[in-house]
Amino acid sequence: MQEDLQRLVRHLLALDGYAGASVDTLSDFTAESFYHSYVFRNRPALLEGLVATWPAIKLWTFEYMMAQAGDMEVGVSVGRDRETDYEANYRRHEKLIPFRSLLELAASGVKSNDTYLVAKGDFFRRAHSRALCEDIPPPMALLSALTKPDDGSLWLGPAGTITPLHQDSVNVLLCQVRGQKEVSLISSLASPWLAPTGLSLSDFDPDRPDYCAFSVLREARIYRTVLSPGDALFIPVGWWHKVSALSASISVSYTTFRLPKLPPL
Repeated sequence: MQEDLQRLVRHLLALDGYAGASVDTLSDFTAESFYHSYVFRNRPALLEGLVATWPAIKLWTFEYMMAQAGDMEVGVSVGRDRETDYEANYRRHEKLIPFRSLLELAASGVKSNDTYLVAKGDFFRRAHSRALCEDIPPPMALLSALTKPDDGSLWLGPAGTITPLHQDSVNVLLCQVRGQKEVSLISSLASPWLAPTGLSLSDFDPDRPDYCAFSVLREARIYRTVLSPGDALFIPVGWWHKVSALSASISVSYTTFRLPKLPPL
């Protein structure tokens, strides 16, 4: 019975719900069609130009952000090059530094994964950064009516920053403000083999796949897409994803999706 179940899941991995190894790109869609075809069906989608009208797309140079909030301290993840498990051991790598120092690093052109502001803090809820919220009005057509301007989470760092393969327990909308990011995704159906202990982090690297250690994943599709300024990526709950900054990058993510309207009993 167990072997039959594994064969079934491996077959589903090969099919992965829909054909193609690239993420669907949407540029002309309604909120209803997006929810029906992607949110409710647990399928990723690149929403081209979703936040292209954000003032931040033009305003958020590193110099502008220094002028707005450069004096505040931010908690960043540092020393990531010294340990492969930096994501699992985030607290060990957390350090307060002046926001100005991080912005200067990102603007320098250096390529490094050693220092990164990740979405584990309350950046937009702090007094020094409140003004920046005005530059990123949440895309309310896709989010809950309860979403507030400061509900976004900031990701900022130089080229070369990497968030290794992991999954989230909520739907995520990743919006790109500056630079480009490449995202690799694997269906949640692969969870028993990507993280057999049930953790949300995996040792599998979709850019350097070790099919000796993860033989079943030969059957899985690895989806890839690149976010440019103004784009947003819908990452469905449970889907595994690795995010790599191709250039100095600023992103904002949201998790406050609408609850589905269920039919009356």
